[in-house]
Amino acid sequence: MVEGILRLRYVPSLDCVQVHVLTGDAWASVDPATVEVVRAGAAVVSDEDLDDPLQGDPRWRRVTDFDQAIADGLVKPARQRQGGTWEEMDEHLSQLAAPLLEAGWSVYDKDYNSSGEYGDSVHLILNREDETIDLEYYEDGYVVLWPVNFEKYETDDWEPEEPLAEIANATEASCHAAFVEVGWLKQD
Repeated sequence: MVEGILRLRYVPSLDCVQVHVLTGDAWASVDPATVEVVRAGAAVVSDEDLDDPLQGDPRWRRVTDFDQAIADGLVKPARQRQGGTWEEMDEHLSQLAAPLLEAGWSVYDKDYNSSGEYGDSVHLILNREDETIDLEYYEDGYVVLWPVNFEKYETDDWEPEEPLAEIANATEASCHAAFVEVGWLKQD
């Protein structure tokens, strides 16, 4: 759940409204169907404060009423994720990772990545002794196994280099085999 200040951003070229929530210093994109306006007009973010380049478009207009934007057809439903909801994708990745957890790996972190280019994905960051790994499950069933530099991960400076393995149409059996191949599991 995300709580904060609702921002409606009109995009003239698409004739639609993007729905974001300001939480602290960051903007989060949210599924419009999940938005519940608790206090309309309680906090307003000035368009001038946002320095939005779209304001220079002659078709741009200010949109401040969420219900009216929906009624006008400007708020489009969120894209249907091929792999289901975030929770369903997270649960599927947990099932694929079960052999690792049984072998002594522990969950350190979880993350979600929304990408229109590559597809949405969920991450499961696991630790065992002095090794950290990342299992990334994409909405199309593709799994990527990444090594993680823990010190850099802790300082938000970690960027994956080369994946250890990539598994198309991942199943429990294909993931288990890949875990053995990269040395994360011992051969049964």
